[in-house]
Amino acid sequence: MDTPFACNMNALDAAQKERYKELTAKLNDSRQTIKELGDGYAFRFKAESRLILDAAEFIVYERLCCPFFDFELAVEQDSDRLWLRLRGQEG
Repeated sequence: MDTPFACNMNALDAAQKERYKELTAKLNDSRQTIKELGDGYAFRFKAESRLILDAAEFIVYERLCCPFFDFELAVEQDSDRLWLRLRGQEG
């Protein structure tokens, strides 16, 4: 059974919403590239330890309100590239 394509805006409490906003702003400011995929988007960042942790924490919150996404974090071998990929069903 597919997860419905609907956000649950009540999934986060006030503190989580505040932290989610902070992480979103930080990731937006640090983003180097956006790549459209056939089933979502890929966001490239510099593979710094703090950004890897921030991206992972972002996923923790994002998947609570938007469980229909598949999330991927990838650090390229011999590179300073971090990729955050959000993929999902059509819609």
